[in-house]
Amino acid sequence: MEFAGTGSSSSFQQCLWLLGSEGIDQERLDRRARAEEMSAALAALRSTVESFERTGRLPAPWELKDLAKRL
Repeated sequence: MEFAGTGSSSSFQQCLWLLGSEGIDQERLDRRARAEEMSAALAALRSTVESFERTGRLPAPWELKDLAKRL
């Protein structure tokens, strides 16, 4: 996950889109994240997506950078 390494807001936006896509195979994504030792990053992204969906707002650029630092 490029986002976890760089904190790139465009990468985060791509993650948001992909995680919300109906065509994504969540089980395969989970397996791949485990294999790449990125499960924590994926969980953090999912949690962030859920939070922003609940509030109906988009993240500010500084929020994206803070999240990347925590990963």
